[in-house]
Amino acid sequence: MVVVNRRRLRRQFRSYVRLYLAQWRVWVRRPPLPAAALIASPTLLPRPIYSPLRRLATAVAAIGLVLLALTVTALQSSQLVTVGAQDSPPVAQASATVDYRPLVADHQLPPPVPKLANPALLSPLPTPTPSPTPPPAPAAQGGSVAFTIFQNGQSDLYALPAGYAQPVRLTSHPADDRDPAWSPDGRQLAFTSHRDGNWEIYLLNLGKGRLRRLTHDLAYDGHPAWSPDGQWLVYESYQEGNLDLYLLPADGHRPPLRLTYDPAPDFNPAWSPGDGRTIAFTSWRTGNPDIFFLSLDVGTDERVVNVTASPAGVEDQPAFSSDGRWLAYSEGRGGYDLVYAIPLVDGGVAGPLVSVGQGQHPAWSPAGPAMVYVHQQDEQSFLLAGSATSWGIAPQVYVGSALLDGPTWTAASLPPNLIEVWPEAAVTDDPPLFVDVIATPQASGPPYLLWEVPVQAPAAYLSDRVDQSFLALRERVIREASWDFLGQVDKLYEPLNARPLPGQSDQTWNKAGRAFDFAQQLALADDPQVEIVREDRGTEVYWRVYLRAAVQDGSLGEPLRRLPWDFRARYGANATDYDQGGRLRAAIPAGYYVDFTALAAYYGWQRLAAAGDWRTFFPGIQYWHFENRQGLTWEEAMLELYTAEEMMNDE
Repeated sequence: MVVVNRRRLRRQFRSYVRLYLAQWRVWVRRPPLPAAALIASPTLLPRPIYSPLRRLATAVAAIGLVLLALTVTALQSSQLVTVGAQDSPPVAQASATVDYRPLVADHQLPPPVPKLANPALLSPLPTPTPSPTPPPAPAAQGGSVAFTIFQNGQSDLYALPAGYAQPVRLTSHPADDRDPAWSPDGRQLAFTSHRDGNWEIYLLNLGKGRLRRLTHDLAYDGHPAWSPDGQWLVYESYQEGNLDLYLLPADGHRPPLRLTYDPAPDFNPAWSPGDGRTIAFTSWRTGNPDIFFLSLDVGTDERVVNVTASPAGVEDQPAFSSDGRWLAYSEGRGGYDLVYAIPLVDGGVAGPLVSVGQGQHPAWSPAGPAMVYVHQQDEQSFLLAGSATSWGIAPQVYVGSALLDGPTWTAASLPPNLIEVWPEAAVTDDPPLFVDVIATPQASGPPYLLWEVPVQAPAAYLSDRVDQSFLALRERVIREASWDFLGQVDKLYEPLNARPLPGQSDQTWNKAGRAFDFAQQLALADDPQVEIVREDRGTEVYWRVYLRAAVQDGSLGEPLRRLPWDFRARYGANATDYDQGGRLRAAIPAGYYVDFTALAAYYGWQRLAAAGDWRTFFPGIQYWHFENRQGLTWEEAMLELYTAEEMMNDE
């Protein structure tokens, strides 16, 4: 009987301990109440009834908890002293010896990758100037986030160290640099660059300021990703008219190995951590972009696994978490870009996907389920923080006025001597893309005039405020695509008394001398030189214009990754194609293309959303129309060329 009572008392004591520990956790972790929360009056709440026995048990449990905490603290202190007195165990190093195993035919793959233990961190930068606002949540994770910024006519690499308000510039070459990828130890940065006349993979050692070119092929190479041991890179390459994945030793001493052979484009690879036996990538092999897993142990891409298998969405940009338990990716659906995360176990999907936030390009933190991703809104880029295990308001890590792309996160800090050893990091300002030459303002009347530009157009005039930007854009396109795309346009200036088409506004920016319409037939030919890709943004439809490069050896442009829109299908026998304003092309066109929409934006020329009736009213499509508003309203722009009286008389 005594034994039974003791057991019962022990169970009761353990129950009380668990109860009070649970209450303590709730009290510690409970979030603050919202400002608008309504709290019930204490007089309306029932008072708890405590018996004398329960009070005694409560006191005993509290004393037991105190004694237990003191005991655990003493034990931990003794363990710390013991470990500190011993020699530190050696850090496991990745073997430099590579034992090749056959893949398919005469190709070979690396062996299983040993997991790196505690990669050494670089020395931190000097303490940054404190920001007036609290640092974002990712600052607690430490390290640096590198990304690409597109501004002033080029793309360069930047890094945002934890706690900094502004990024540190890493590259400033006149050619484009993009697609950064930190090595596992954070000492090197692999990236894609056009600095030698075509797209190649480069390796930058930040601590030593050494740049090394890894690929040597005139064809396009891009989007590198590291193996967990830092000895290999997987990347995409456009060979023989097809975009596929390749492996390359990071030392560059052996030729690349081809991984995929499917005729559909395969791109944007990501390498799994841990044993490194899985490559995630985006592919069109099912007729729609999905995320696939390729096992290096299987040895052929014919047995890849479709992870997303979503015919209604556009999945891209896969990224493994540092512990390999999650895969994040972006999905375009219904006009919105969303970031999702899928739990993984043993190389497969372990549960339903988790919605992280609205944006693209997820990049995981060096430890834990936190991540950053990019959100575009109102011509601004927001680098936001999110998590795969919790939902809440996404803190802003960085906000920029230029386009931001492709973040990558390392636990390492930037070296303090970066500017000393790497001169490109010391550049702060780039030369202007063009110089505005404004005529002397008139003594009376409107401040600016129309100026004739040397192109073929019905009325080849533009406002003095934007004519130089147009001519500079024309010259840039000739250099990038090797043909004079803007040498002949359908429309520039439009007279003040011009009347619009039915259903269209007469307040056109062509009247203000701030718009151009390129030759729309270039996109409607049997063998078009211009491809138009549909981009849904919320409820609006935009068009991205790509120009086929006149030289197709890889020195100009890059391969397409999206299906263009076929406007000619609207005139076919299929009634659905007419109702939808056309359809997607059957296949992605082969060859190299230049993103004209991106180039035009550098010079201030922006595209417009299609009109609501574009599916049935062809002039409402407007893929050919670009404007340079410079932040003005239409009335302000018109008053630069006309007097108020002239505008009123026209009405």
